[in-house]
Amino acid sequence: MGIFKRRKRVLVISWDGVPFSFLKKGMEEGRFPLFSKLITGGAFGRMTSVLPTISSVAWTSYMSGKNPGGHGIFGFIDRKPSPLSFFIPTGKDRKAEFIQEVLSREKKRVISINIPMTTPPFEVNGILVSGFLSTKIEKATYPPEFSRVLKEMGYIIDANPVKAKDRKDEYLEDLFLALRKRFELAERLIRERWDYFHLHVMETDRINHFFWKKKDERFWKFYSEVEELSISLAEKAKDALLILLSDHGFCTLKKEVFVNKYLEDGGYLFFDKEPPEDIRDISEKTVAYSLIPGRIYINLKGREEKGSVEPGDYERVREEVASYLEKLTVDGERVIKKVWRREEVYSGPYTDLGPDLILEPVDGFDLKGNLKKETLSGETHIEGMHTRDDAFLFVKEREFTKDNLSIYDLFPSILSEFSIKVSSDGEVCWRG
Repeated sequence: MGIFKRRKRVLVISWDGVPFSFLKKGMEEGRFPLFSKLITGGAFGRMTSVLPTISSVAWTSYMSGKNPGGHGIFGFIDRKPSPLSFFIPTGKDRKAEFIQEVLSREKKRVISINIPMTTPPFEVNGILVSGFLSTKIEKATYPPEFSRVLKEMGYIIDANPVKAKDRKDEYLEDLFLALRKRFELAERLIRERWDYFHLHVMETDRINHFFWKKKDERFWKFYSEVEELSISLAEKAKDALLILLSDHGFCTLKKEVFVNKYLEDGGYLFFDKEPPEDIRDISEKTVAYSLIPGRIYINLKGREEKGSVEPGDYERVREEVASYLEKLTVDGERVIKKVWRREEVYSGPYTDLGPDLILEPVDGFDLKGNLKKETLSGETHIEGMHTRDDAFLFVKEREFTKDNLSIYDLFPSILSEFSIKVSSDGEVCWRG
């Protein structure tokens, strides 16, 4: 007896975009009875996310333990400076190893379901189902033949957010269906042999974007179902270390703010074509331009296709643009919490691929990259937006070893459970 040591297992369930403050207030109001009971047996705290606060950046950082300067993903849309072109980064554009690959190399069996930036699927020692950037189920799995299982069960990669504008009731039903199919798959796979199991719930982010203001009965019914399904899944792997987390917080969206309009009004952005079709129509007179959300690029000669700013003037111009952006207001309210210089946010071999300035907005102001808007700000049907400093982390039967939790800490902390050490930008943040 006692000769055979039980195999170490880690179960991660992530709720995209669920704020720490939202859960805390909800528990105080009696809305999350199962979660309230669960957290008495572990560590529960607020966690800081990434800049810019985008799911693709956050989950790449979670899976790699590196900041964008180390993994190469800087936003939902990115650009190549010369010739100027744009693309949506996927997993093939990342330049760092993911936790699933590290564990697979160490002969650990991995099951990974629906995590953003696992598109296209990659080889693991186990099963991987890609996230929302996958457009076809047939191309969303490793091994490829596992896609047949998804098709047979009517699995949904992502509910179509286009419906949220004019068909909200229909969209909400789609969210419920996608959520249930997600857990149906997880319940099926939880019975298999595995060492690391990660189920990602994207639907929480979706409902927060489009139903955040009213939080009506259907909104709370959805969250009750998320809670019940998650706890039920965890009960089926009681021997595993349970981790629940989100990648960022959420708040009410008050106004969309068009940063390129502000740059144009200030004499920093010009176009060769009126109206411009996209940012490629900028003029050589341009000093700076913006990509969503609040990433500022100096039109640097020798780097940008139509560069105008001499390298010797770079720092002066960057400081001038930063000072101008700090003054941005809408209806008398300050929009920018802080203008970050690239080197303050990023480090690593790919830092030069990132923006020159990163704008952190005041909660409620969603920074957009639209061109030729007639007004500086506008209303939208979207009700909620991401926040950086209000993600949550729960780890069962552990205690935190630091107060300033960061999404970068998950990578080394999870690997430490398997006695694996890999360099990262985070640090082990729990013990027990």
